[in-house]
Amino acid sequence: GTNHLYYGKILNELATMYSYTGKFRQADTLYNQALEIARKVNGNEHPNVAYTLNNLGILYTDMGLFTKAEEAIMEGLRIRKKNYGEDHIENASSYLALGNLYADRGKYEQAVQYYLEAVALRKKYSGETSTTYATYINNLALVYHQMGLFKKAEALFLESMDIRKRKLGEKHALYAQSLNNLAAVYSDLAQYEKAEKLNIEAAAIRKESLGPENADYAASINNLANNYEAMGMPEKAEPLLLQARAIYEKALGIGHPNYIKVNNNLATMYSILGQYQKAEELCRISLELRKKILGPDHPDYATSLNSLATIYKNTWQYDKAEPLYAEALEIRKKALGESHPDYASTLYNLSVLNRINGNMNKADSLIRQVIAIRGKELGEYHPEYADALAGLAFNYTLQHRYPEAESLYLRTQA
Repeated sequence: GTNHLYYGKILNELATMYSYTGKFRQADTLYNQALEIARKVNGNEHPNVAYTLNNLGILYTDMGLFTKAEEAIMEGLRIRKKNYGEDHIENASSYLALGNLYADRGKYEQAVQYYLEAVALRKKYSGETSTTYATYINNLALVYHQMGLFKKAEALFLESMDIRKRKLGEKHALYAQSLNNLAAVYSDLAQYEKAEKLNIEAAAIRKESLGPENADYAASINNLANNYEAMGMPEKAEPLLLQARAIYEKALGIGHPNYIKVNNNLATMYSILGQYQKAEELCRISLELRKKILGPDHPDYATSLNSLATIYKNTWQYDKAEPLYAEALEIRKKALGESHPDYASTLYNLSVLNRINGNMNKADSLIRQVIAIRGKELGEYHPEYADALAGLAFNYTLQHRYPEAESLYLRTQA
């Protein structure tokens, strides 16, 4: 019957399948039906209720409904601790779900805390060679990447990829996920050829195993497009970004963070191409949606502010650009810290504005901070480090400090 526990189990499994394939509304309906059955058959404090609440929280995280997600996951964790205690393996999936939630909200320190709890429990109960353990360290690596801790992220992605390769094979979607994530790190480290190769391989696996309309396939072609954009090849990036956006719109809807992200990426690309009206329109859409869905303290909202400010800077609307950069800088300072490359990028943009406005002392001070951050976090062979050196050299040229400028320009050639 429809109130039997096994029917609830089937609903849970079917809902999970819908969630994996991006059919979130169907999944939401089924999870709530399963939750109602579990409460009716087992009572409100039963582990089956916790299991369904956790699944529901994961779904709401994917849908960008973060408040509802937190409530569901926390309630599930409370029930699990009540039934099993603090150190039970069942708690690991709750900790993982909380880590994912806080990572998506841009609360990276909290995410790391929960991921480490999850990894420790998984390691204790199932060792360091299971595919589940690989998923846990993959997710920890994702947040390290967001925090700009590239070497930590790379090491964990490689470990996760090796486990998945041995256990699942090189045609599995989870192996493709590892390739995709590792490629994103290499792209940020300006190792573009390595990133391109991994992105193409990941996209091919996902297209074959998941289909060309799946959101994970869209993620791979979005990453490939971003890599091409960083390589100065916007003509290759644009069709991929448009394809990714169309897939996200169909699979996830226009309110989903992934759709908004690719929209912002398109805005950045059009800005680079000098198509500023197009860029501004897309950027404003992303900005409004991110503020509404993620909140005004989220790093992704700061990214949209930074992008819109850059459009204004490039169209000589300096009075409009400066307050947006200042707001983005404050958000990034709080959310990411003063050693993060994204914080340095906004400092760089503010330095350029100050130079344009003739505030050379402030411009020099800001660009020196950028050089220090990029040198430490990205390394002195990264293109963005060289770009910062060239920026300070240009400042010195304008101030007729030619020997100092020449020295810096020569360092960019090293």
